[in-house]
Amino acid sequence: LRHGRAGEIYNLCGPPITHRAANAIISELADIPAFRLPVPTVAALALAHALTALARLTRREPFYPTSLAHYVFQDWPVSAAKAETELGFAPTPFREGARATVAWYRDVLSRRAAGAQDGKPGTRWRGAVGGIVGGAGRRARR
Repeated sequence: LRHGRAGEIYNLCGPPITHRAANAIISELADIPAFRLPVPTVAALALAHALTALARLTRREPFYPTSLAHYVFQDWPVSAAKAETELGFAPTPFREGARATVAWYRDVLSRRAAGAQDGKPGTRWRGAVGGIVGGAGRRARR
């Protein structure tokens, strides 16, 4: 370690952003509709449990794993203050990071359409958007 303290947890994030705001930003940047389906929590959890059970049979990662229910159904404001102070961390604004990520996915999809191989099969916009939102506010262990 050059910075920080062993065993500490550092939040590497920017200012808190709601799932709804992230969806709106990503949808705008990706030029796709900001689609939100209002599904009752009980129904969404039942679907997540069914998809998790199916994933055990198919040995593939579930689209909505039940282990992420606490994350999916709540907005979790976190602070990067400790990482800024101890690590010199400077967050990238969400819109800027999302813009770069959408551009990267467009490049990958463009190369795939042209027949290039990048070694990562199955990328779709749905997965791309989930990947962008799923990474916001994650806790990093150091």
